[in-house]
Amino acid sequence: MKKEQEYRSLGEIETISKKAARGIGLSWGTSNEFGICARLICQIGFPGISLIRKNLDFVMKKDITEEIHFSNLGIIKGISIIDEIEIINFPVEFEVFYPVCLIGILLKLRGYNYEISIHWKNFDFYLDSSGIKKRGSLLDPRSLTRVTVNIKRANIRCNFKKQNSNLILKKDWNKLNELASLTYVKSNDYSRLHGAGSVNDNFNT
Repeated sequence: MKKEQEYRSLGEIETISKKAARGIGLSWGTSNEFGICARLICQIGFPGISLIRKNLDFVMKKDITEEIHFSNLGIIKGISIIDEIEIINFPVEFEVFYPVCLIGILLKLRGYNYEISIHWKNFDFYLDSSGIKKRGSLLDPRSLTRVTVNIKRANIRCNFKKQNSNLILKKDWNKLNELASLTYVKSNDYSRLHGAGSVNDNFNT
């Protein structure tokens, strides 16, 4: 199994996830959210690269690049919650695909005065002043899953101790790298002068 894994820094994990999302046609803003999500998922010990790959595969298979903000992906629902957090009456229930990425996005609230609880069948997740608590089997359902989210104000800031999961499957990394390469431009005199990157640049002088 070790031969199938390799170590990557959190910065690499965030960057490759962002570029892969951009490579399939998502906007830079949404792609940035995918990168942040991957990093935060890894910081709580979950396999961020594998989970992001599943989400991008889903977007491509369903051909929803242009309509992703109307989708039931957990990551997209998480973005909506953060954008509208002051006007949402919690708790809320809804159905999502891949709810672990919902957790990843809502972890952007770490370091603020918010307590978070997320529940779906056989799994509970909590973030409060004492840190993170997880209970049940960590399954990331591919089918629509009913999720309950409750976010409320806390008296003190809520954060967690990092449990970085930096070992990633090579096959997942290679797939994201393949998608990320779609953002590269072919080198020419203009791109060299204006800073565009290319995998085929010749740096010999």
